[in-house]
Amino acid sequence: MSQAKFLKVVMSFVMIFSPLIAVAQAESMGVPLSVIDTGNKVYKLGIKVSVAGGPPSLVTFDTGGTGLHIFASQVGNANITYTHQHIKSAFMSGLVYEGVIALAPVTIGKISTAPIPVLVVQKAYCQKNKPHCGAGQNPNNPSLIMGHFYGELGAGMIPEQHNNDPQKTLFTPLRALPGNYGSGFIIENLKPNGQGRLKLGLNPNNTAGFNTVQLSQLGTYADGSNYYNDKGLVVQYSINGFGEALRTAFDTGGGPAIQFFSGNEEGYPLRGNLVAPRQNFNASLPNVFDWQFTTGRKAGFNRVRINPVSAQKGAFVNTGISFYFQYDVIYDFKNGMLGFHPHE
Repeated sequence: MSQAKFLKVVMSFVMIFSPLIAVAQAESMGVPLSVIDTGNKVYKLGIKVSVAGGPPSLVTFDTGGTGLHIFASQVGNANITYTHQHIKSAFMSGLVYEGVIALAPVTIGKISTAPIPVLVVQKAYCQKNKPHCGAGQNPNNPSLIMGHFYGELGAGMIPEQHNNDPQKTLFTPLRALPGNYGSGFIIENLKPNGQGRLKLGLNPNNTAGFNTVQLSQLGTYADGSNYYNDKGLVVQYSINGFGEALRTAFDTGGGPAIQFFSGNEEGYPLRGNLVAPRQNFNASLPNVFDWQFTTGRKAGFNRVRINPVSAQKGAFVNTGISFYFQYDVIYDFKNGMLGFHPHE
């Protein structure tokens, strides 16, 4: 075969297979995210999932949480194995889930994982000091949480370990999706009482224009992949000239206010435990984002609450869903990064 003919054959193979390779490398899928007012402008983010062939069920989408927690009534029987590991998961709202870990496939959109650990919730109730967490009246027969949800999908990067057993370690189903779909996700265009979007699978096209920041590595999964601290970024805060730098959890599952767990050593102007209205609020991460607004009493937008330092977590800030009403956010599992871009 002449060199010219050989090159022609090679180029024909490249032309045939290059688009297929590009698609495989860039596969991405959009899934709806619903922003729901559960009462008094307490906005929660919802996504539909199916577990073990069960019905599509609306659960909260919580970047501050870990792993999938879903009511037993919504779980099917396809390819599921129950363990003997009973656990309890408690949330900042006062909600407590109790149940058993099972290995089950999770379907999001049209894509399914292999069987992964999920918490099959058998009991849901409120802690005594937070009786209005949204759980139903009968803890042994969990009904809809906050009137809408059958559980919670924790989308954070840090796993929740139990007895150091990989089969009993909860992690977000999003990283277990096949191919490029499990590389990371983007939360985009959230607005109150509207429909945002979750993009599964990162590629150069859908990440263009985002400012990214590297996270610190915390550990390694059993499959050898790394996981990162998505709650360790230190953000500089300023409220009318009073300022401090604090670790920040970007948390779609947080409450209706931006929550400072820092005490008030900086002397922020307060009314009760809320920052007084008409104060200039600024949160910045150099070359990444600059979040600004004027404080007020509008839940989910400009309400800022000052709490004592957390006994368990120390001083930090929880953004709640407010931040996501202003910014689209990338969670890059593969490279251990967060990315930010203001809404168009």
